[in-house]
Amino acid sequence: MLSLAATAMAGRIALLGFEKIVFKRLGTGRDSLAVLFLVGFAGAVMLLPFSIGEKVASWGFLPVASASALVYLTGITLYVKALSEGEVSLVSPVYSFNVFFLLLLSVLFLGESLTAWKIAGMAIMVVGSAFLNRAFGWASSLKALCADRACRIMIAASLLIAVGRVIDARVVGLLAENPPTVAYAVVQSGFMALFAFIALLFRGKARVPFDLFRERPLPALGAVACNIYAYLLLLFALRGMEVSLAEPLSMLGTLISVVLARVMFGEAIRDRLVGATVMIGGAWLMFL
Repeated sequence: MLSLAATAMAGRIALLGFEKIVFKRLGTGRDSLAVLFLVGFAGAVMLLPFSIGEKVASWGFLPVASASALVYLTGITLYVKALSEGEVSLVSPVYSFNVFFLLLLSVLFLGESLTAWKIAGMAIMVVGSAFLNRAFGWASSLKALCADRACRIMIAASLLIAVGRVIDARVVGLLAENPPTVAYAVVQSGFMALFAFIALLFRGKARVPFDLFRERPLPALGAVACNIYAYLLLLFALRGMEVSLAEPLSMLGTLISVVLARVMFGEAIRDRLVGATVMIGGAWLMFL
């Protein structure tokens, strides 16, 4: 089980590295809800073949999957918006605050302890964030980071996605019995697509997702594949490791994103790469 979890996590890290790049290409200048409909609908279709033959002891998880889908819909909408408005090498490391929020939620709802290592990790993450948007002096750097709209949006996204991870841990993680891994992911993706389509319908934009797919088919397929398969690999990883270990490991994908941002978009990454590395180090300390 542990080797399966480790293999799943390695694949997740690689996909997360590319995910932010394709989401930026897909979402820039477009409605984030349209992106989320594509992710939910096409993601469910891509997952269906993997659900064939999976035994589901009970469908009692449907209400939880619905609530989780709503949380992820809001969080990922903000995530796409942050990537489309800001520089990938700037906002990607900010998503590492997901681990900070996850720790607090794990202490409150999963019974995990708050130790000196975890407090030190939080402090290091704050220090690392000062490298992301350099100004004159450490305090000014943090102020400049907080003043960036895309960074603020990404922090809100990281909080909501941390809430979703805690729900996942309850349903298909170590705390669950006979976890319906793929079925849960399919149902959750379907609910997310449904909620996004209803919102678009009320706004008179029901055709927007289909127009977006027609205009940007390769980024759309790439974003959906990276997102949904990275999520599926997380669910399998949670069957062999705790969520408090899985999320810090997932942060390694941030380093890949920062490097790709330099290659794909010509972004200046030297200080941001240092900041991302420091923040990931802080994330690791939080779960020692």
